Amino acid sequence: MAVALASKDPDADLPYTIDASPWLNGGNLTAADFVGFPVGLTLYSKVFESTGLITFWLGGGTVGQNYQWVLRLTTDVQDPVSLQFLKDDRTVTISVAEK
Repeated sequence: MAVALASKDPDADLPYTIDASPWLNGGNLTAADFVGFPVGLTLYSKVFESTGLITFWLGGGTVGQNYQWVLRLTTDVQDPVSLQFLKDDRTVTISVAEK
């Protein structure tokens, strides 16, 4: 499942929040990593709560561009066979437009 964020102005430095709680399989979020974060956007900071809320601050971007990266979620739920903690990837997309 992909996550589409509201478009941003290239001059705006704003927080965005993703609620990952539906994807945690009844567990707690233990890590939220951005994989392949795109050149052209600035990631100022990122915090997450065990409940699944992930808040991050973005800046920059070029008008007319769409940016994508992978949000990798790790939970405290273990697979009973492999004993690995469950992970899930979601593609995040944001477009940049003058506002």
